[in-house]
Amino acid sequence: MTGISALRCRVLEANRDLLARQQPPTDVEDPLQRFLVGAHAFVAFATEDPVRYPLLFQRTGPGFTPSAASMAVATQVLAQPATALSDFGVHDPSEVDLVLSGLVGLVGQQNTNEPHGTRWTTLTDRMVTALLREVGAA
Repeated sequence: MTGISALRCRVLEANRDLLARQQPPTDVEDPLQRFLVGAHAFVAFATEDPVRYPLLFQRTGPGFTPSAASMAVATQVLAQPATALSDFGVHDPSEVDLVLSGLVGLVGQQNTNEPHGTRWTTLTDRMVTALLREVGAA
């Protein structure tokens, strides 16, 4: 297996793991709490392996493109928060992008400045609540 093939396999595996971990909880009725569970699942996933994070979310490998299978799973991953936001009546793609950008930015700060720490991850609830309010969801 070449280096690129191994990398594509790792990205596909990571996307499948994230998809499974972000499944909406069936035992949480409140949409805000359900969204927060998903947000925390993403933040935990994205900060537990700071090396994996840029492979999935920053495209930092020169010339690297994910496989079609990996992109298909990544599309499902991105659909999960959009579906969760639709529970609040949020359907505008730019508003979904705003909330997702906040989560990715929070994770980026954590991974860059304090890998495996909690300085930024402890702000998850506040940041998500503020962004949901901004897009008219909370």
